[in-house]
Amino acid sequence: MQRTTIQVPLTKELRKKAELVSADMGFSSLQETIRVLLTKLAKHELAIRVEDQVEEIITLSPEAEKSVRE
Repeated sequence: MQRTTIQVPLTKELRKKAELVSADMGFSSLQETIRVLLTKLAKHELAIRVEDQVEEIITLSPEAEKSVRE
């Protein structure tokens, strides 16, 4: 099997955060995480969902909710 190396420039902060999340998910290394993601991508088995993070959830009063729906 021939191997190749991919180099991806990123900030030290991003790498550190990604390593921590990767470890929390049970991966042994960031490289393992990337290999798994690329393998899934190559097999069309990877679904990516992008969502905005909401910092604060606001619950409307019944009156306010009614006015929004009208």
